[in-house]
Amino acid sequence: MDILKPLCNPSLPTRVRSALFSLTGAALAFTLSLAQAQSIDTGFQPQPDNQVWAVANHVDGGLWSGGFFRNIDGLPQGGIARLGVDGHIPDGFAASVFYNSAWSVSLLEDGKVLVGGDIQQINGVPRHGVARLNADGTLDLSFAPQVIGRVYATAVQADGRILVAGHLDAVAGSSRGNLARLNADGSLDAAFDPQVDDWVEALALQPDGKLLIGGYFQNVGGVERRYFARLDANGSLDTAFNPRPNHHVLAIALQPDERIVIGGEFTLIGSTPYHSLARLEPNGSLDTTFQDPKLQSWTDSMVLQADGKLLVAGGFNAVDGMPRAGLARINANGSLDTGFADLGADHYIDALTLQADGHLMVGGRYSQIGGTPIKRLARVALAEPAEQTQQVDAAGTRVRWMRAGSSPELGAPPILYRSTDAGATWTTLGAMGRIAGGWEKAGIPPLVDEPYILRAEGLVPGGLGGNSQGRVGTQAEYLFADLLFADGFEEGSRF
Repeated sequence: MDILKPLCNPSLPTRVRSALFSLTGAALAFTLSLAQAQSIDTGFQPQPDNQVWAVANHVDGGLWSGGFFRNIDGLPQGGIARLGVDGHIPDGFAASVFYNSAWSVSLLEDGKVLVGGDIQQINGVPRHGVARLNADGTLDLSFAPQVIGRVYATAVQADGRILVAGHLDAVAGSSRGNLARLNADGSLDAAFDPQVDDWVEALALQPDGKLLIGGYFQNVGGVERRYFARLDANGSLDTAFNPRPNHHVLAIALQPDERIVIGGEFTLIGSTPYHSLARLEPNGSLDTTFQDPKLQSWTDSMVLQADGKLLVAGGFNAVDGMPRAGLARINANGSLDTGFADLGADHYIDALTLQADGHLMVGGRYSQIGGTPIKRLARVALAEPAEQTQQVDAAGTRVRWMRAGSSPELGAPPILYRSTDAGATWTTLGAMGRIAGGWEKAGIPPLVDEPYILRAEGLVPGGLGGNSQGRVGTQAEYLFADLLFADGFEEGSRF
């Protein structure tokens, strides 16, 4: 007996709406699966005129990019731009000309965009260190923090407060050493003052509220802590956590099992040789099951796939003795994935992110990649499929978002939403919890004989240091009839 009726959603991208659906009994199955050779997408050529440091997914399949450019897609667009799936700036996007550059871009839950960088003004309006844009690219005039210095990284906590890190001197007239926290309105959180003695190049929020930082520092809160540290939610040093890399940590990635991958310029973790890439246990001890990949030089961007593989970028030319010009893929055990070919970029790659369909976005300083004359921002089609399904149990009270293959791993628990008015308004149902192979939310109040949409949306870290935050999601429409429900899950579609 069919107990679930998925409704057509005309707003879905054509490539999704035209996919093959199969219905057997009460089960409707849909999986996004793109299988193609690893190759450069030559149809995507925004051609920025200078470096790209920030890349962040938009849920519509497009991209926000940031950097030192002054022109992109043939248009004057200083420091930041939103690009459509085709690589062009969409109609109606307002130019926000930055002086000087954008280093990190984070998409917020309400559609606004948080930008950190070497910022002094936007469209002639004074803004220092960090700014917030509306979804159309215009400056949010209600948000005006005074951050003196260069902001490399931002992160938004669950309570709405905002962490800013980089080469900072002061915030709102108060001295702050390279790491500070703002309240949601942009004012300084005066109670948070970790006192980091040198630049913070990368930060990552753990699900428990603790904060990982990497950079050039050697002292945190008056305690020696070289290049990598963990802070409690109040900004105090977690003194039990001390991995001891021997040089700068420039990028951080969190695995779903709470292990921590770090990249940088180090050659040792403690006294054990690890060259520019290592994995730590949740307590900070070295995970020796992850072998030394032997990167020839630094790593400054990383992105995790749902299958556990890790894409890394930086200044290296070889991995474990094999030629890899600034971009490589590492297996879950630390060995080189030899199935991911050397794309032969002719200059540094500084920024990576994975899109929902498994395409890899690559930003940097190059003018050629994969034998193709594409400058500084390219899209790469991976050989492996990106797979995901939205599943709802037969009672309509439990939802799963299953993810596999080259889908991007999420950087935080996704949020589930429901709409009963065709997407005009949304009710937040709460954060989903981690399960094997995906995420789940139980205890949802069921709706009977009323069509509704379920949407799950999660963050994908990317960009230089992993300091930018994009968004991917899954969405489907349902109608439950007033019938006796059987056990099991029904599957919906992705947007």
